Amino acid sequence: MSVFLPEDSLVDLSRLEGGRTQISVRPEGRSQSWVIQIKNSISADRTLTIDQALDNIIAQRKAQRVRKVGDKPEVSLVREFDRSDELSTGSVEARSAYVDVPEDADFPVTGYTLYRTGPGQFVVIQMDCSTRAFPQVRSMYEALAATVKFRGSEELSADRASALLAGDALLKQFNAEDFDKAADDKTVFLRVYRPAPSGRDADAQEIAYQRLHARKGFAGEMNARKKQSDWTSADKEPGWLVRIDARALAKDTVIDTVSLFFLSRDREHELWSINMGLHKNGATEQWTETGIRHARKLTVKTTQSGGEPTSTDWSPLPDAYISRVEAFLFPRLVFATGSQGLFGFYSYESSLSKITLRRDSFAQHKDGSWTISSQPSENSGEIVSHFNPAGDLTKRTLADASITEPIAPERLKKLWSDKKLPLN
Repeated sequence: MSVFLPEDSLVDLSRLEGGRTQISVRPEGRSQSWVIQIKNSISADRTLTIDQALDNIIAQRKAQRVRKVGDKPEVSLVREFDRSDELSTGSVEARSAYVDVPEDADFPVTGYTLYRTGPGQFVVIQMDCSTRAFPQVRSMYEALAATVKFRGSEELSADRASALLAGDALLKQFNAEDFDKAADDKTVFLRVYRPAPSGRDADAQEIAYQRLHARKGFAGEMNARKKQSDWTSADKEPGWLVRIDARALAKDTVIDTVSLFFLSRDREHELWSINMGLHKNGATEQWTETGIRHARKLTVKTTQSGGEPTSTDWSPLPDAYISRVEAFLFPRLVFATGSQGLFGFYSYESSLSKITLRRDSFAQHKDGSWTISSQPSENSGEIVSHFNPAGDLTKRTLADASITEPIAPERLKKLWSDKKLPLN
């Protein structure tokens, strides 16, 4: 999807629950007379029509302002007006409508423009503005909606196939020695934060920190409680290990995560475990995910406090599947070859509990540094990562505008200690 946004406007991109994205557009400066939100919406009902979807949105809005007189049924004070089904967007269905409260000038006027992009899939462009600003903002909003273009399914399929072929071909070029070099047995600390307007670290919002380590190892190291003397032949299988320790802050909850990933040297077998503890008000909830892959069959199991365990199988896995360890080491592998371009893979995404199509676009600059633009899933926002000529991460900007940067552990400890944040 492409759209032309108003000049002199501020744009924010954020990631919503379920891998959805939202773009917010506001006027530059102090004026807050309008806001436009562009977001994708996914319904479990794949038969939902665009008219039904718009009816549901309007019904929810009408329920927000009602009046009850005596024993009569409640009457909504919200008015729907200027509904249109004559929008032209090629093969994509589109509808629009406006709502307001005629007797309350302080209630914002809202415009909705819906596009049905697939079964149960919609793009919503919502405009909210003051009653006074509505005539002028409406013209701008409808002009914006008129610029929306969607790429055809054949074009998207061709792009997807091209990226997958390129990714699969490149991944197959790497051998065990390449992975040995990429898994360099070095520990890296990362700081995740949201910058403050002042630009000062002391004013920034700390979100999380991570410790990353990749090295050669054995499958048996996935179970720290098992003595090496008790290892089976399967435990002695050599390969590569990736470990990520992380602590994140979410309102009044502290989230600790330990993630371990293993890939055999023939890359036919992989294991992983992710253990997450959510600490709140002295209580801890646990969530665990384990993955086991043999050749082209993957089984993922999850357990959580107070919930029933789940188990899901994928067999056979799609071509161009990339393991968790391969995905982690892929930037270093690519840097060593100097390959540039767009590479696509099918990978398991824990946040979505499913296999998704991911894309990574590599570009090398004249000074030898690199930029990778990544989309972990088809409905996720873009992540932009910068690396120095040596292949070390220098900065990563997430879809929600948070920043990830490498940091010395001593400085990280001081930052969190000075802000009286909980360290582990």
